[in-house]
Amino acid sequence: MRNRIAAILSALIASVGIALMIASPAAASESDRAVDVDWSDRYVKDCLDFAKVDGCVQGYGDVLWIKDNSADGYAVSLSWRDTGSTRSGTCLNTLGQAKGWGACNKNFEDGSKIQWQLGWNTANGWQHSGWYESWV
Repeated sequence: MRNRIAAILSALIASVGIALMIASPAAASESDRAVDVDWSDRYVKDCLDFAKVDGCVQGYGDVLWIKDNSADGYAVSLSWRDTGSTRSGTCLNTLGQAKGWGACNKNFEDGSKIQWQLGWNTANGWQHSGWYESWV
């Protein structure tokens, strides 16, 4: 009886382990921190401007630009989702208003359409713009 229970438990543990190994990590949301860069609008395609945050999508090179417009100590973000896949993520800018533009370099499939929105943190929690679409 003890051997039978041990065999059943071993089979159960092995099947759970296999299921965890083959689960797709692509469904996980990507999280990047913006790096301090010099702004260049040479290839910038679509931009949004709000009081607390500006953001742009650059199709050539797949760069997401984000700028904190308020010296309030709170982060800003650009969230995105690829409409042709399960990829999604956030570019978080914690550099502060004094640093200017930050960027997250992504690698989207050519001809992809992404939906994106800007976010700004406040004492009352995160606020977000509507969703916008860009081809990259």
